[in-house]
Amino acid sequence: MKYPMCLLVCMLTLILAGTITTPAQEQPPLIHGGIVNGKATKLPQPEYPEELRIAEIGGRVTVQILIDEEGNVASAEHYIDPDTTTKSPKGESPHPLLVEAAREAALQAKFSPTVLGGKPARISGFLVYNFSKSFPVKDTEVAKQDPIESMGKSGVLNGSAASLPAPFYPPSAKAVRASGSVTVEVVIDEAGSVQSARAILGHPLLKPSAVAAARNAKFSPAYDNGVPVKISGVIVYNFVLPSENR
Repeated sequence: MKYPMCLLVCMLTLILAGTITTPAQEQPPLIHGGIVNGKATKLPQPEYPEELRIAEIGGRVTVQILIDEEGNVASAEHYIDPDTTTKSPKGESPHPLLVEAAREAALQAKFSPTVLGGKPARISGFLVYNFSKSFPVKDTEVAKQDPIESMGKSGVLNGSAASLPAPFYPPSAKAVRASGSVTVEVVIDEAGSVQSARAILGHPLLKPSAVAAARNAKFSPAYDNGVPVKISGVIVYNFVLPSENR
């Protein structure tokens, strides 16, 4: 059976077209940059979770990042190294909330674009964050914690509370049989609501629960010469382990 020449040409063209593939787009070169904290043009601090700060739970978090050709962080993942350099001083893995805070901060970092051989390049590197007592505190938190000299001092406020919710006993504290009193320093505004609260004494595992309870306490407004005023004082919570059935 004979085919017209034009039909043969068309068939041959289709066959050849099926065997031709488009070459993959060339990726920019990748440079391994090590720890890049000092190379950032913008390096936001992570937000230290308040409950972990109060409980004094910290540690080092290493985040592996990929910086694109424009200097933006394209990806950020927690870097798990078998070496203890990525662990807390006690040799434990960092708390998941610290890891997430560090990862979110890393995604906001900025770097100057890198050029290699006249072509834009990507950089793979690490950002290291250390969560500790010396970790920077936001201005709003500093203002909240600074004592106000002009406010009234009222000592222990438990007996004067209009509403004093009991704190939740954390299972983690029960597991290690943590008990005892926790002292929470509070500032009460002119309406009788707790404006700020921070634990100043007590077991680290019990402090967050005590602070949360203190923030929900209510008081009658305080007056000075007929004018509503703020007052400061402390609320003391006693955590007693439930008796075991024998």
